[in-house]
Amino acid sequence: RLIINPEGIKVEAPERQAPKRVSLADAPMGDVIEVRATLVQHSDRSPFYDACPTCGKSARDGECKAHGKVEPTKKLLFSAVIDDGSASIRSVFFSNAAETILGMTRDEAVAAENPFTNLEVGRQFIFTGRIRRNEMYDRTEMTVFAVTPVDPEKEAEKLADSG
Repeated sequence: RLIINPEGIKVEAPERQAPKRVSLADAPMGDVIEVRATLVQHSDRSPFYDACPTCGKSARDGECKAHGKVEPTKKLLFSAVIDDGSASIRSVFFSNAAETILGMTRDEAVAAENPFTNLEVGRQFIFTGRIRRNEMYDRTEMTVFAVTPVDPEKEAEKLADSG
């Protein structure tokens, strides 16, 4: 029997730490990091994939491995190369991160003739994500969770605080 929130028992959630700002060359595998980098190249492939409406995983040909035959929804998946001056890395953007980097919502991207219209190659952003090994393609990648435009004032403060 499962008791939800039993009386007298308190579980402390671990404190969430802000991601550490690192260079791509020094980024540790598996850690959540933050890096200021430039978007230098993007894939011209369609930024959509068919997903199961229940679990969000891929549903190729309307078939979800977990839920069988489904009516798939379009999800955003975008890949690009970012470079921070120390290294470059292929980066994968899902959902909100993809919307931010594309400069439009998923619905706007689905309706757009060219979903890459607002994409600014050469622009710097703050990317937050995890460095991982893609075994299928035998390469290191960054799965990006969040994209923030660079705020010059905040960046100047960080530089002043660090040295």
